Amino acid sequence: MVKPGANQLEIEVVNFWLNRIIGDAALPPDQRLARTSVRTLTESGLPGPVQMLEQN
Repeated sequence: MVKPGANQLEIEVVNFWLNRIIGDAALPPDQRLARTSVRTLTESGLPGPVQMLEQN
């Protein structure tokens, strides 16, 4: 909850699991976590600009 004075906001963004699996294919076999035959990445992350709005 935002309070008067200094505030800190942390946002953690993670990748889609499918993208991680595809990325693993570029690693040496002993460093891979998973396997897939899919080779098309899916958009991930924050869609568009992030805004903080004040609500009364």
